[in-house]
Amino acid sequence: MQPVLQWENVSFAYDGRFEINALSYVIEQGDFTLFFGPNGAGKTTLFKLAVGLLKPAIGRVVLGERPLSEWKTLEIAKYVAYLEQEAQYIFPFTVEEIVLMGRFPHTASQFWDRKEDLEVVAWAMEITGILRFAKRSIFQLSSGERRKVEIARALCQKPKILLLDEPTNFLDVRQQVELFETLERLNREERITIGVISHQLSLAKNFVKSAIFIQGGSVGSAGPPEAMLTPEKMSEFFGLNVSKVSVL
Repeated sequence: MQPVLQWENVSFAYDGRFEINALSYVIEQGDFTLFFGPNGAGKTTLFKLAVGLLKPAIGRVVLGERPLSEWKTLEIAKYVAYLEQEAQYIFPFTVEEIVLMGRFPHTASQFWDRKEDLEVVAWAMEITGILRFAKRSIFQLSSGERRKVEIARALCQKPKILLLDEPTNFLDVRQQVELFETLERLNREERITIGVISHQLSLAKNFVKSAIFIQGGSVGSAGPPEAMLTPEKMSEFFGLNVSKVSVL
């Protein structure tokens, strides 16, 4: 398979303290990867490095076949979309308006309401199941529905890679399952490579193709979910009593 995102011997420090330390990992085209580990291990930092929000102190990030440092900002946005843990809304934009904002990388010097843009918006809302909410204010939606709006907006960037940071935060069990089902469908049908940070390990195990354990800013272990997400591994990774751990 072809690599689409690589961290090559990457280190990054906040105020002199290394958050990421000599980390190397490759995501290949078509993968659906779970990133998990204790809070503060560097998972979010890793994603921010991947989209240029942070710059490595040592090493480099590679998108496709080129170092990230050679990419322009709008080029990055067309290649990889990043969803942070929680989006903040100030104005009562409609769902359609918010999703349309995802077309900015493709229409930075034009209006956003070209026929092509509106077709992409309709497709993104359809595939995420929010088309019926198109004219509603974002403030009229539940947390789960808002998450789908954010994914639809990211899809409008037409990225090769979708990175999501704890997308199930504040969602109930049904919404969590629906979100992972949507991601799995995007990975399978639209061939979008997906990386997700999540603590919902028992749920993610049913959908992802690979899992990577991050600890202390380094790769602790990586492999297929059936090997990585077991009670024995959870006991080893998190220092827990195996009899108290259940990963369904």
